[in-house]
Amino acid sequence: MSEQAPLNVFVATGGHAFARDALEAMLRSVGAQPCFVDHPAAARLMNPEGLTEFNAVLLHDMPGMDFRSPIANRPEPQSPPPALVRGMTELVDQGMGFVALHHALAGWPGLVRPTWQAPPGGGMASV
Repeated sequence: MSEQAPLNVFVATGGHAFARDALEAMLRSVGAQPCFVDHPAAARLMNPEGLTEFNAVLLHDMPGMDFRSPIANRPEPQSPPPALVRGMTELVDQGMGFVALHHALAGWPGLVRPTWQAPPGGGMASV
């Protein structure tokens, strides 16, 4: 039986609380080697140069919503940095696999659709 190379997974987090230890244990149980990176650092690394050592991206984040805005405007949609949009587009074009979990589908509601909805396969209709 041949030994498989580890599946190095970049895990983008931030925007909501979660049980990090449980998520890490689940990923390791299926052979993944996760690397958790919180926003805003995750957004800065999501480009071909930043993810050279990774096989896949797991989005377990909820970026692009300001919950500190006035109550009447919460959550206030934010637009992603242009460098993030370029970087993710380049990653998808190069065949990087993306998996969006739960809250990640609601990410970046301020981004013009369908740019963001296409890679994860869905999104929040409105905030």
